[in-house]
Amino acid sequence: LTGSRDDDIVYRKSSSLQLYLLGYEFTDTIILLVKGRLYIVRSRKKARILEPLKDRQGDSKMRLEVLERSREDNNQRNFNDLIAAVRRGGTRLGLLLKESHLGDFANSWLAAVERDGLDKVDISLGISMCLARKDSTELEYMNKAALMSNKVFKKALVKELEDVIDQERKDSHDALAQKTSEAMEDLKSIDPKLKIPEGLVESCYFPIVQSGGEYDLRPNATSTEKPLSYDIIIASLGARYRSYCGNIARTFFVDAPQKAESTYAVVLKLIDVCMAKMTPGGRASDVYLAAAKYLKDRHPLLRQHLPKNVGFGLGLEFRDSSLVLNAKCPQIFHEGMVFNLAVGLHDVPLSIAEAKTTRGVARKLEKFSILVADTVQVQVEGPPKVLTRYPKDYSEVSYNLEDGEDEEEEESEAPDEDSEEEEDVKEVKPERNGPGGRRQLRDRSARNESDADAVKRLETQKELLKRNMQDLAVRRRRQMERENDQDDDEGLNAVEIQCFKDPKQFPKTMTPNQVYVDMAHECVMLPICGAHVPFHISTIKNVAQPDPEQDVTFLRINFYGGTSVTKDTPPSMAAITKKHGGQRIFIKEMLFRSLQNENLRRAFRQINELRKRVRSREAKEAEEADLVEQARLERLKDQRAPRLADVTLRPQLSGRKSMGHLEAHANGMRFTSTRGEYLDIMYSNVRHAIMQPCKEETMVALHFNLKNPIMVGKKKHHDVQVFTEVVDSSIALDSARRRHFDPDELEEEQRHKAMKRRLDNHFKNFSAKIEKICEDQGFAVKFDAPWRVLGFNGTPNKEMVLIQPTQNCLINVTEMPFFVCDLADVEHANFERVSATGRASAFDLALILNDHAQAPITIQMIDGPNLDSIQDFLTQNAITYTLTPQNINWKQLMNSQIVKDPRFYETTDEDGEPKPAGWAFLTQEEEEDEDEDEQVSEFEADSE
Repeated sequence: LTGSRDDDIVYRKSSSLQLYLLGYEFTDTIILLVKGRLYIVRSRKKARILEPLKDRQGDSKMRLEVLERSREDNNQRNFNDLIAAVRRGGTRLGLLLKESHLGDFANSWLAAVERDGLDKVDISLGISMCLARKDSTELEYMNKAALMSNKVFKKALVKELEDVIDQERKDSHDALAQKTSEAMEDLKSIDPKLKIPEGLVESCYFPIVQSGGEYDLRPNATSTEKPLSYDIIIASLGARYRSYCGNIARTFFVDAPQKAESTYAVVLKLIDVCMAKMTPGGRASDVYLAAAKYLKDRHPLLRQHLPKNVGFGLGLEFRDSSLVLNAKCPQIFHEGMVFNLAVGLHDVPLSIAEAKTTRGVARKLEKFSILVADTVQVQVEGPPKVLTRYPKDYSEVSYNLEDGEDEEEEESEAPDEDSEEEEDVKEVKPERNGPGGRRQLRDRSARNESDADAVKRLETQKELLKRNMQDLAVRRRRQMERENDQDDDEGLNAVEIQCFKDPKQFPKTMTPNQVYVDMAHECVMLPICGAHVPFHISTIKNVAQPDPEQDVTFLRINFYGGTSVTKDTPPSMAAITKKHGGQRIFIKEMLFRSLQNENLRRAFRQINELRKRVRSREAKEAEEADLVEQARLERLKDQRAPRLADVTLRPQLSGRKSMGHLEAHANGMRFTSTRGEYLDIMYSNVRHAIMQPCKEETMVALHFNLKNPIMVGKKKHHDVQVFTEVVDSSIALDSARRRHFDPDELEEEQRHKAMKRRLDNHFKNFSAKIEKICEDQGFAVKFDAPWRVLGFNGTPNKEMVLIQPTQNCLINVTEMPFFVCDLADVEHANFERVSATGRASAFDLALILNDHAQAPITIQMIDGPNLDSIQDFLTQNAITYTLTPQNINWKQLMNSQIVKDPRFYETTDEDGEPKPAGWAFLTQEEEEDEDEDEQVSEFEADSE
């Protein structure tokens, strides 16, 4: 029974039942279920909505009767029919006795039941248990509700909370809650990429923010008008997705006292204790009793601060009163139930001495409370699955606003290592003044200067390593948050695979009980129980034909599915597996047999051909996925476009060579070949522009390293270049022997140098014109030139080339494939095959990129004398480096848990034990190897 709408009461069990059965909430409605019949009494307009259900009853034993409300007799005839239906089955009528209803219609029905003398029975518990176990669709809605709760909590509430603390604003609790509520109504404001239709997400309740020592851990608490206090802050909110509820709550600590931190550790342990009891077959009361017993045995002083319950059931109702996790709830856990596990401690006292352990505002507290709440789903076995994934670690919910002190004192107490080095240098003197003594002193002085530079560089590297690791630790945390967001979005936005919209679209040429391959719709029609069922080709992993037995031919089809996703899994199937892998049953394989081998053999060939065709198309789409549509070229109108004639494009547009001219326009450049083909390069897409002079080279070039790849011919490229080779128009091939001072040879050499200068000036003038146009049009394109004096030979690909540094890159643009490494993308460098003394005849350089998904760039076979200059160059560019005596298997290392550890850049591990931060562990391994070598050498010396 539902009466008139009451805006003061949001959640009713009667409304939840309507939503579950009909997907819509009707007011002034009676739903009566008796043996064999379901009666619904509604207004005429709403009754017509339910009429189509009567036509779909078919052979069902349950019949639907829709009765229209009547004003003529005040519904007495309808009431009599309903009571008569009840009387045919007995005298007991189940009602939701604890609910109150508004309106004449509801009161008239209750009065009719009272007059007839039916025995009224409360059915609240039965309906609660019916709605408690969620099916796969409901669990999907619950999961999305939890994801939205987590997203709004992280990107709206926590972000606003941090802004208030950072800017030292005096916003009230209610103002913070109001801004969070507005973000819940406008999800695009926190995540423009979120593809959730409007109206599907709403707030379960007005968000709650509490601080300053006044806390209420009940779900009906309210946010006060008092300003936020920077001490211990409790924040909670809930989101509804398609009327299904999710909830999350966290406690944040700002300069909190030590007792608050230790108490929070107890709460986290309590959560583990509670979750261990939430398994199928266990009682709800066992959860609370286990928490109470843990506190009584381990922390008896905190037992009295445990609230009367540790959570409640979630679903269409935000708080199901029949499924409260307290000491008296006898209900049994079943798979598919969802709960709000809310564990906390209320009004824990804080003495004056305990409060003085902090200098923050929290020292004024006399008591504090802690609350941690998550939406959890009961699994088939093991502890429940946490659906709200906001971190709970103390390091993630604590803030320290105190400034460090005594740094200057620590620095003054540090020993002066430079002075010790100077004393060591002064002791180095020549042993004699005879022949070679002056040279010995000069060599030693140069060596001492080199050692001093090395010591200074080492100190700089230590400072860089410490500073960079702190920045990288912050970046790692943000990256993990983004990855969680992407996982959330993938779960929300996964697209189902669909072959046909309607069975009427099935092919008409199919033969019963035979495998049919539909190339047009990219699916395979498989006969199952006499009916053809379509399977999209992306769901098929492989197909095989086992050896025939006598006259019987077989065809085995293996499918993707389960919880495992490999690199060969198609993207669409990977998304579906990730979305439904833990909830749905997947078909692993099918085996078909036939006495006529021709059909199965034809199907085998067609399936393989279709898989090949689809994979080829998907590979092309994946290759072009990161292509960005370029703007249309705008030609210069008020002046003549600068032109660079007689140049060659690399990579070529078509054929073996693409020759033509390059023109500069308002928003980009256009290369036009002699065949009439053209290629546009937009200024906005240029990341680095490099002018390679022809001094000591055989070519002069303008090289453009692009932000986003573009299609050149049939392939995408990140680098485009125009160049001109430096050669004479004619070469004398006479066999006459020339003298050393041959005038013709000298004249030819001078002509060659003049041509190089002319080409250099020609390209420099053109690059200057491009910079002038970009400056006028608002584009940041500046040409950089390599420093040849700092260049070194190495092998970045397959051939040894001259690698030259520029202001922002390490490059080689004279040989293909091009090598351009942006120093801004380099996180760390490692020198391999370098001995413990820091010397090597030849070494390798591995450049680890910021994006760990990309393999490190390795430059091999660099001459040993270049070691110091490269280390100086890296140090000047604030890039840390390490030395290792052996090569490292980077593919294995980058995929290992060492690098993927969330605390990789921290100085301590999860247990608080000190460890090397970031890539410093490479140096540590080297030192351990060195110590072992020293121990071996000492043993050998003693044995002699």
